[in-house]
Amino acid sequence: MGVDMSAAQALRAPAEGRDQLSALRARIDEVDLGILRLIEQRGHIVEEILLLKQSVDLPVLDEARERQLLERLRARHRGPHDWQEVERVFRLLLEISRGLAR
Repeated sequence: MGVDMSAAQALRAPAEGRDQLSALRARIDEVDLGILRLIEQRGHIVEEILLLKQSVDLPVLDEARERQLLERLRARHRGPHDWQEVERVFRLLLEISRGLAR
């Protein structure tokens, strides 16, 4: 997939290329932090949903809702990653969310 660059190769890369690489990595760092904050926000909303479900005596797990979520996201998926890989991430998020109910 990507090109691995050894430390020695990185030192030989032109300064402009290193600057560009640093800028791209900084953008990735910003995106990663944004993803973390969104995961945290999602978790807080899940906690609210759990409290509401408990107060009205609804089951915690809603498999139909999870299927609908994945179908809706698949329809809107635009790449560049294969849907199966993205789906794994969302299934993990769903699993983590179920863990909040314990």
